[in-house]
Amino acid sequence: MGKMFRSEPAIGFKGVSILLLGFVLSAMLLLVPTLRTDSPVIERIEMEGRIVSGKPAAINPKAIVGRGLEYEYVVELSDGMHVRVRDSAASPYRLGARTMIERATRKNGTHSYLFSRPSNPYLLP
Repeated sequence: MGKMFRSEPAIGFKGVSILLLGFVLSAMLLLVPTLRTDSPVIERIEMEGRIVSGKPAAINPKAIVGRGLEYEYVVELSDGMHVRVRDSAASPYRLGARTMIERATRKNGTHSYLFSRPSNPYLLP
């Protein structure tokens, strides 16, 4: 008797797994909604707040080249809501200081907050 050859599938389990993973990733990329930065700003409102806390923001090696080190502050608004605001570490804010922040509302309904300039207590006379 001759040797018996075992037939193996053209694509093994590993190949099917890779194809399935590729299909799922492609479907996810097509279904991901547009980034919030793709939505234009439709309204800007300036409001007063108080700095409650601050800490160095996580370092992103890709962003550090263009923006440098940043602090992340928690600001309590006049209505009691707390928001997070990032700003450059070059001009830090004092805890408890009153400051003006700006809320940008985008077309897709998201809000982002930033400090209004010049609201840094160290920069004001």
